[in-house]
Amino acid sequence: MGKVAIVTGASYGIGKEIAKQLAKKGWEVALLARGLDKLREVQFEIAKENGVSLALQCDVSNKSSVSEAIGKVKEAFGNIDLLINNAAYVPPLHKFIEGEHSEWEKAIGVNVWGALNMTREILPSMVNNKKGKIIFMGSKAGISPTPQLAVHSGTKHMLEGLVGAIRQEISGNGVSLSIVRPGGVATPGYDHAVHSSAKSDEKPDWIPTKSSSCLDPVVVASQVVNIVDIMDSADITDINIAAVTTPSQ
Repeated sequence: MGKVAIVTGASYGIGKEIAKQLAKKGWEVALLARGLDKLREVQFEIAKENGVSLALQCDVSNKSSVSEAIGKVKEAFGNIDLLINNAAYVPPLHKFIEGEHSEWEKAIGVNVWGALNMTREILPSMVNNKKGKIIFMGSKAGISPTPQLAVHSGTKHMLEGLVGAIRQEISGNGVSLSIVRPGGVATPGYDHAVHSSAKSDEKPDWIPTKSSSCLDPVVVASQVVNIVDIMDSADITDINIAAVTTPSQ
């Protein structure tokens, strides 16, 4: 069997592109998300390029769903060498005092519990095997408290603390952890957060005003896949990715 990777939130955007690029490099990729139809579309795209993938419906915020999915991955592919904690939910931009609990619960469920559940399920075997890589998709909001993204920013701050602490706990065990912090990325998540909000004209300065000014998911994915390769010979603790700003005419 070849190298085995799990990518969460693999049905579109960054996760989809990471999965496709890993498959092109010979990884056997498990695609996880809640929407199975979309995952199967990604699986078909990978198959057209002679890649190997497995589409599994999974709610990362649900521990039982995660355990079941990971069991199926191990049954199909064997030991897991790489986990990309990519699944995320960004509520529409809003001031904290106007926030809706249902939106906050969804963001915390996916962004925090999703990463916790996946990592807790997979990390022990990596430590036992003394090898493995885990990459967390963070955000600039995770190191820069961001107005109108208070709860989302908080969830990404949680990942920063989580990754830093785990790195210290497993130091010397052969398992590498890294966090990637992209700025605004042209995905359906960006459109949902920005354009479904009445406050979108007041968005934070670092969030592009339109998707055409955002990072391309393909570019972000290529950097993540590059990190995967580099982690064999270097400790990549974190990386920031920002869109190129062009001078105004």
